Amino acid sequence: MKKVAVILAVYLVALAAMNSQAAKQRIPIVVKGGGITEAGKFTIDNSSIIASNGSQLVLALDFDNNTVDIEEWNASLTSKIQRNSVTNDEFKALVISSFRSARIVSAKSNSVVFACDLETGFPITRDWNKDGTNDTSADWQLLGKATLNKSGVVTKVSGKIVGVMNDPVEGDSGVNAVLQKGTIKSIGPVLAP
Repeated sequence: MKKVAVILAVYLVALAAMNSQAAKQRIPIVVKGGGITEAGKFTIDNSSIIASNGSQLVLALDFDNNTVDIEEWNASLTSKIQRNSVTNDEFKALVISSFRSARIVSAKSNSVVFACDLETGFPITRDWNKDGTNDTSADWQLLGKATLNKSGVVTKVSGKIVGVMNDPVEGDSGVNAVLQKGTIKSIGPVLAP
């Protein structure tokens, strides 16, 4: 009985800490992976996704509102870069945004496991697979884990991505579909709010 009470207390402390972090938490990430098209294989990294040389990708997590976004920030991580794209939900300046998201809190490991469906805004003006043609839309599934400190602040993130770019439903019919898989990993501390 005492063990159950301790576990329950730890869970409630972790849950309270997470709920105290109502604001979106942003952490710099790297994306690594690859894809395949009818023309062959290619690699994907941050330089494939960012619009400006030297800028960085940031994972924005809002566990209260169940949103996960990948944003582009300047090299010094002091301001978000406006991408002039609009997602299906009409939020601006996102590289890719969650359409559906869910999370599971683990008080035992002081972490949050999350899964989400990420979609790009329109239009995309990046040649993600470096084939000479701008890619049009992307739909990724992300299964990730965020480790938290005792205050509920994210300290580390990792995850796996699988998805499609230039999908046949909303993509450009003149561009080959791209199957993509990869990983994300945090590379620094959470940005100040």
